[in-house]
Amino acid sequence: MIGLQTLIKCPEAQVTFVDESAMAVASARQTILENLPDELHRCEFIHNDCLSGFNAQGYDLVLCNPPFHQQNAVTDHIAWQMFNDAKKVLRPGGELRIVGNRHLDYHEKLKRLFGGSKLLGSNKKFVVLSAKKVIG
Repeated sequence: MIGLQTLIKCPEAQVTFVDESAMAVASARQTILENLPDELHRCEFIHNDCLSGFNAQGYDLVLCNPPFHQQNAVTDHIAWQMFNDAKKVLRPGGELRIVGNRHLDYHEKLKRLFGGSKLLGSNKKFVVLSAKKVIG
């Protein structure tokens, strides 16, 4: 889980877990309770549609693994909404970091929206990409 690792590696971070699935949000909370119960005070758990309603320019980092299935359809519209929402909520200089399936070519979408992205890691199936919001 990305959020669990963030809590471990970034001891000063406040982590907000967001998902449109109430069950996924409950699962994230349970994972923290079982693995890092002393860090629960650094967490917020929100059932929400992407990042709608979040403060503009209020975040330094957005981490996500965007879904590409919605019921029986394979689509990238949820990822596109997440990327647009992330750009709105990131402070200038803030970073969107994603874990995605290689075949989805998210680097092209990030290039259109952020002006580019950086490949941080990959294997045959997945890529980890970073895009930064331009300062100014």
